[in-house]
Amino acid sequence: MSSEGDLRRLKERNQADIARAKANTPNAVIARYLTVGGDIVDITQTEQDVRAHCHGCPDAVSGSRWTAPFRSDLTGPDSAAQATQEAAAWAQRHASTCRAMPSPGSTQ
Repeated sequence: MSSEGDLRRLKERNQADIARAKANTPNAVIARYLTVGGDIVDITQTEQDVRAHCHGCPDAVSGSRWTAPFRSDLTGPDSAAQATQEAAAWAQRHASTCRAMPSPGSTQ
């Protein structure tokens, strides 16, 4: 059984990890997923599209990126909300199977 000191240290370490992740998250990132291998899939939104990008997969690898254009004046199937939902679903699927690990010295 863990002692209270062990639990306190674990909580402090988790809070430090969360603070570090927040500090390293660019402003454009609207969601972030952790891959099985320990790298990150970011979702970003521009005025024209929503994008998901796995930082662990090389750009040349098919399936390392996902983009959905949208029209900001619409609701429903072509809206930003729909594109964001689709990006989140892709990012979750990718992160749950991606074994890519962060590069040595990576700040992500």
